[in-house]
Amino acid sequence: MLVSPGDPPERPRGEPTLAWFERVMRRGGGFRYSRRLVMGSGDPTERRRKLATLFAEAEACTACSRMPGHPKTLGPQNGSVEARCLVIATAPGVEGSAATGVPLRGDRAGTNFERLLASAGVRRERLFITNALLCPPRTEAGRSRRPRREELRNCSRFVSGLIVQLAPALVVTLGSTALAALEQLAPHGLTLARDAGRPVRWMARWLLPLYHPGPRAMIHRTWGEQRRDYAMWRSLLED
Repeated sequence: MLVSPGDPPERPRGEPTLAWFERVMRRGGGFRYSRRLVMGSGDPTERRRKLATLFAEAEACTACSRMPGHPKTLGPQNGSVEARCLVIATAPGVEGSAATGVPLRGDRAGTNFERLLASAGVRRERLFITNALLCPPRTEAGRSRRPRREELRNCSRFVSGLIVQLAPALVVTLGSTALAALEQLAPHGLTLARDAGRPVRWMARWLLPLYHPGPRAMIHRTWGEQRRDYAMWRSLLED
């Protein structure tokens, strides 16, 4: 990773990893770093190896005491390791990816997502889809609930690991939880109500915040508005 003499500065305690990467890349003073420091390996074989390690670490994670033994929705079924677009949703739904093992598949949110992709001509196989929280958050009654802040913080290393290894040119967040999860990695200052459908530069790539395709999102973002958002998504993929 180091391509000129000298050692990289240590990451200050508490500074998000991706924010440190970006700061190092901007730094002068005789240090020059290859894009792999932020972008991961350009070798597909090495990328697959590192992603396989990340998948195994996620499956073995026991950081959240309320979710013992829950299977993690992260692996080859999430999409192509060659994808140039990383999609981050909220968490596995009880009837969706918690049951199917595939993000945004098997429930109403997944059906809406597929319809919106089709309306814009975006092919799912061009995407790598994950969640801000890899385990399904449930109430004691077994119903879905919102992820807790500490749970998202525990999962942030897997989100940052995907960004580093996949090196996506475009990150699409679905819902306010996913957008807030990225704020923990590196500040972007975006809010869903104000910035939905507006692409911005973030960490040397495009970030496109969108509403989650679940039924409740239609209260805040009509079907027509979401179709326009997905058309913007398609245009960014074509750039």
